[in-house]
Amino acid sequence: MQAGELRRLLERVLPARPFEVRLWDGSVLPATAEPRATLVLGRGLLEGLAPPLDLALGEAFVRGDLEVEGDLGAVLAALEHVELPTSPLKAAVSPQRSAWGPGLPHPVPLRMGRVYPPNPPC
Repeated sequence: MQAGELRRLLERVLPARPFEVRLWDGSVLPATAEPRATLVLGRGLLEGLAPPLDLALGEAFVRGDLEVEGDLGAVLAALEHVELPTSPLKAAVSPQRSAWGPGLPHPVPLRMGRVYPPNPPC
């Protein structure tokens, strides 16, 4: 995915955001309200982005592919309400129409802060 494609996706899934998003190519998605933070996304973010997303985002933060400059709480609060599209394959076999419009996948809520049980002992 190119930076422009990600920027368009973020505009859809984060229509109300009190923070700017700066992408690896230097482009900026402006805040829709008074900016309280800047979310900085590195190119490597997309390579490891897979469910569970809260874990993947934590790993991206550790790798340096995701940074927050400013109010982390404002960013996390906005991410609680994100709805991500499903994969195109799932959307193609789904009998429902997409909320995103023709030809676009169905949204799936992003659940942040989920608690995962520990692995059972072997």
